[in-house]
Amino acid sequence: MIDILKIDIDYAEWSCLRQMVSDDSLLHVKQLIIEIHTSEVLSVGRPSSHQDFVTMYDTLAALELAGFRRYYHHYNPMGTYTSVRTGKTRTCCYELGYINIHFLIPR
Repeated sequence: MIDILKIDIDYAEWSCLRQMVSDDSLLHVKQLIIEIHTSEVLSVGRPSSHQDFVTMYDTLAALELAGFRRYYHHYNPMGTYTSVRTGKTRTCCYELGYINIHFLIPR
């Protein structure tokens, strides 16, 4: 049993999350705290594509299907960049907190 799993691996979280959901590695995780990144993070260094966002959405939706519900979200102001598309300041990093509903006590 894992009470809290914290993940911050600079864009590699997407492939890891997909793998963990598909092989049921998260079944015994009560809470998941994860910093998600877009491809603008320095280790990748390119603008996010439409397909990137579709893949990210699908991955987070798979977490929901696995029983995780988001209870917290916050953008990380340390990961800002200027969008090449809009010229606006954006962030490439978001903190998300999830709880596994399979461990909730019924009332």
